Amino acid sequence: MTKRSISLLLALALVGGCCQETSKLVEVSTYNQSLTASQIKEDFDVLVTTLKTNHPGLYDYQNEDDFQSLTKSLENKILSAANVLDVYGIVSRLIAAVGDAHTYAINPYYQNILEEELLFPIIPQIDKNQITIEGKRLKSINGNPEEQILTRLQSFANSDGKTIPYKNAFIEMEFPVK
Repeated sequence: MTKRSISLLLALALVGGCCQETSKLVEVSTYNQSLTASQIKEDFDVLVTTLKTNHPGLYDYQNEDDFQSLTKSLENKILSAANVLDVYGIVSRLIAAVGDAHTYAINPYYQNILEEELLFPIIPQIDKNQITIEGKRLKSINGNPEEQILTRLQSFANSDGKTIPYKNAFIEMEFPVK
């Protein structure tokens, strides 16, 4: 996968993007592909420019200073990204901050992961900001309390504004079982 196709994947996820178009760009078994720092930086810059020039409500749920601050913070993190999935994780935070359910980052290898990887073997239910699994309340995972886990997951989930129930529904959908 080239840096252009990564930029295209991210750009397609913006306003008017189409999931079916992205699947044509994905090569099987390449989701751990390494990228150079210059490729990653260039793609991130293309994404930020695309958001600034094309998103009609970029500052509806955050002001311009907050967006610039987050962009700078994530720009520093993105330079340490090692592969496409690292980039996706960082970009997801930026996109989620926009607060528009129609603007989202698509994991470019989602289908590959479903077909090739073992997935988390649970289906969580999230209600009133509490995670339950098969009717039992989740207390922690590896010493991380439920509240911390949920807050972290919500920082990557898109929604209109900061709508927590929508973010929670999105998180539930992202736990497929294999």
